[in-house]
Amino acid sequence: MATLDAAGYDFLHSFPPPSDANWHRAGRQGMLDQKEDACMGDGDWIAYQHACWTAELRELLKGLRCLHWAESRRIDPRTGRAVRNPQRWPGVRDQALAEARSIEAQLCALLDDYSNHFGPEAADRFGDFVRRTLDAEANQLAQRELF
Repeated sequence: MATLDAAGYDFLHSFPPPSDANWHRAGRQGMLDQKEDACMGDGDWIAYQHACWTAELRELLKGLRCLHWAESRRIDPRTGRAVRNPQRWPGVRDQALAEARSIEAQLCALLDDYSNHFGPEAADRFGDFVRRTLDAEANQLAQRELF
């Protein structure tokens, strides 16, 4: 996983500071108002939040990829085994696709939350960043298995 900390990642240019003015106008707390440790710098707090968002996005994306992989191979994701009875497959597939839609909705909600703090363009870049790092890890694992 790519390291996300204030010292090692350029949040100022890649991911701008949160636009808390909109939150304050709405009468809600902005991200920087939610710091649990007053000694933590703003950059470290933003980096910590990014690490949390990254971890959650990665888990959701992994789950979604597993469901699509299982569906493409006619595998029941609950058991990890191929569905032997052809009459059962439509029900298993429908459940897997319903779960995939639920995960996609969670992904959208998480990136919408991110967008509330940093704007839609930053949310798109952040989502792409997480997907690229996940893809790179998957490629490295596949290459290790081949060699």
